Amino acid sequence: MAAKKSSQPLRFTLSIEDQQGLDKVWRAASFMLCRVLRSSNPCLCRTLVMQHWLAGKMAGVTVRIGVIREGRQLKSHAWIVLDGKAFREDPMELARYIPIIEWQQSPRILIE
Repeated sequence: MAAKKSSQPLRFTLSIEDQQGLDKVWRAASFMLCRVLRSSNPCLCRTLVMQHWLAGKMAGVTVRIGVIREGRQLKSHAWIVLDGKAFREDPMELARYIPIIEWQQSPRILIE
């Protein structure tokens, strides 16, 4: 019997170990990008690394990219939204950004 399809994305809660693992991935990606590669804007690469790691954990994740105008400059930022909450981001700071790209990777169940 086939499972019912739902329009709502599936939500999975990460275990404590997976939450700690995600924090380690964030810190390791930040270290590599900022200290080793000397990137001044590591957010997109870090976000994609975290999204890839979460895909293996069957976690529904949203990647967002937003922009903000500061004077004559247009600045961008990328972040992960997990279960409706931005991971390791200040909500007040993110509220300044206008989301221009968002994509969801819902967990895939291969056997029905």
